[in-house]
Amino acid sequence: MNARRRALFSPDCVQVKLLPPVALAMFTLVTRVLCRGSVYWADGPAHIRSILGKAYVIQPPGYWLFNRIAGLFPNPITAISVMNILFSVAAVVVFYYAALFFTGRRNAFLAALAYSSIFYIWFSGEVHSTYASQALFPVFTFYALLCYERDKASRFLWLAAVLFATGAGFRPSDGAFLFPMLVYFSAVRLPRKRAAIFLATSIVLCFAWFIPTELAYHRSVS
Repeated sequence: MNARRRALFSPDCVQVKLLPPVALAMFTLVTRVLCRGSVYWADGPAHIRSILGKAYVIQPPGYWLFNRIAGLFPNPITAISVMNILFSVAAVVVFYYAALFFTGRRNAFLAALAYSSIFYIWFSGEVHSTYASQALFPVFTFYALLCYERDKASRFLWLAAVLFATGAGFRPSDGAFLFPMLVYFSAVRLPRKRAAIFLATSIVLCFAWFIPTELAYHRSVS
């Protein structure tokens, strides 16, 4: 029995490894659900109007992907709330795993808990806008690149390209801010041919949201 108990609470036990990310996810989920409010801030009403009017774009850079996904559901207000809460939960868990590359589990847990509690991160999960997606996708992209650095497995590189394009689709202006990191990583960490393919893939994937956004703008002004 003692050996079984020691195995259960061993640092390498699966249950022990899963406890921090599960606790972080539950903390973020419960706090965001309890604090969820109505459509009251900044672009929130404009997003809702664009969805109900089936335009799916507001002022540049449009946010077509964000609004189009929310528009797939009967109630766009609830859809945006659910999206942003899930973005927040996933962001904190991914931040924890990214922090494990640099420190132990305890410090990674405390860092992720702080990340969950920062005003901007908390607030972005409560308002009906695109900010919460940027708590997730840049960190997730960085995490995928760290995994590639560790394992040299191509799947992580292509995952980073997909994550970057998706995050840029939700908030294109922040995608522009993140792109220099991809360029730097490609120039410093990748062979020239692979760097060119990686950057080209990232850019091509962005057309999956850029083209529909441009078409939606054209329809909205015509």
